[in-house]
Amino acid sequence: YAPSVFSLGYQHFRGLGVAQDYKEAKAYFQKSAALGHADAHALLASLYYYGLGVAEDFEGALTELEKGVEKGSDQARAILNEINKRGSKSFSELDRVKLHHAIPTAMYPLFYEEVKSNDVSVNGFEGVWKGRMITYDWSGQKVMDEADLSLTISRSDQNLFNANLAVVRSNLNQYPDQNLSFPLTQTGNEFQIENATLKEHAFTGREVETNLQRLKLVLDEVDGTTYLKGNLGSVNAKNGEVGRPISIILQRNTTQDPSSLTIYPNPFENHFDLQFTSSTKGAVKVTIHSLDGKTVETVDVKQTSKGTNSIRISPSKALDKGIYLLSLTTDQGVESQLIFKN
Repeated sequence: YAPSVFSLGYQHFRGLGVAQDYKEAKAYFQKSAALGHADAHALLASLYYYGLGVAEDFEGALTELEKGVEKGSDQARAILNEINKRGSKSFSELDRVKLHHAIPTAMYPLFYEEVKSNDVSVNGFEGVWKGRMITYDWSGQKVMDEADLSLTISRSDQNLFNANLAVVRSNLNQYPDQNLSFPLTQTGNEFQIENATLKEHAFTGREVETNLQRLKLVLDEVDGTTYLKGNLGSVNAKNGEVGRPISIILQRNTTQDPSSLTIYPNPFENHFDLQFTSSTKGAVKVTIHSLDGKTVETVDVKQTSKGTNSIRISPSKALDKGIYLLSLTTDQGVESQLIFKN
């Protein structure tokens, strides 16, 4: 009986087959916990920790986790260990990485809003876009994480595109930075995504893979500035459950910012030089992807100077003639450019 009650709580928690409702989820979790379900305490803890449907209550979350551990919940134990790794801080106290891609307050989506689909193919998506990716809770009413996002879209055929998505997360100790390249197929203002997997760390500390499936976009011009707004849809790679709501808000990258890189020669034969600016001394990483998303070369540079740097890259693997995507990861984020092998 307790597992059935817990399952009802989980359905309301996620909005699986029923309307998403944290209050209903809490009631079912409390009932199943009283009936001896150990993992129900872990889900109650997540409600308190993140402030989902209730006021954020760090001590209340710890209490529920301790009860779950006493009953033998591996999930509760894993969450408790993860919180300790984060310095026993509440969610609102977690350290944040400074984000570089500012978006005007008036354009910032505080709540998740689904972009409407249409069958009219829209041009103008190509180019380099920079801004924010915002991940919400299951209700779409609370911002759970933000990230710097660089999105490069190039057309390869009438309805076929190639994309590179570089993500630099704001939430320390929880989400890794990533750089993905993948093909897109356009239908109206919706793009189907192939072979793109985002990795993140769940509340339990374990790594979770989500397969990106669709990208819905709309162009919006405000006060002379063109914005690219949309939604990113995903599913859990393991169980197929729909991922959390994600919105993106981007501006076309029309200016040369301090972290932009120069590549010469491009096209290249056997090697090329990167020139970039770094605000501090430190390590950088150069990654080369094929347009189907495979990593073909990674170069770690352990020491760079503050200011302008120049690095010669001689790919160790024989690259076939064609187009590749190069990404440079520095202290200022991720910059990407297409490179051409003769």
